[in-house]
Amino acid sequence: KLKAVFRRYGYAPIDTPCIYRYETLTGGRAGIDKELFEWRKKEGREGEGQGSHIALRFDLTVPLARVVAMHQSEIVFPFKRYHVAPVWRADRPQRGRFREFWQCDADIAGVESMAADAEIISVLVDALAAVGLDNSTVQISHRRLLERIAVAAGVPEEQAATVYRSVDKLDKIGADGVKIEMVEGG
Repeated sequence: KLKAVFRRYGYAPIDTPCIYRYETLTGGRAGIDKELFEWRKKEGREGEGQGSHIALRFDLTVPLARVVAMHQSEIVFPFKRYHVAPVWRADRPQRGRFREFWQCDADIAGVESMAADAEIISVLVDALAAVGLDNSTVQISHRRLLERIAVAAGVPEEQAATVYRSVDKLDKIGADGVKIEMVEGG
């Protein structure tokens, strides 16, 4: 049902490998490595020396970025794709969560227009309805929009990102917690 919605909007399916080089998945970002199932192959190919450091994908975003980077001269933009596949997270799962689960992504690459964001929201609403969740509420968190609101409210430009990080924790720490965090952050 989900794939039918994606196709109706003009999204094409892609599939990507499950295993990547460790460096490709982390991109040098600290902290993400604790989410990865990773290992070193016992030995590399002839002439490679030590075995390769590899890991299972933890989401479908990095594989999309890799596809776009590798094939940008062949892809027609905007590039609309969907991907439904298993992903793995090595962190200790909370109750009701799993280390292996299926993720479903629909993305538009190569366009900066807010119309693409609006289309993704429409796809989401239609996809939820297709699987019987038509009374769902979609909450939108837009970093740039919140940062611009903060600046318009008098927050210095260099501190605007802290407002987003605080507001993003609203469900976890509540309105009072967000207020305390923002006051403590200046």
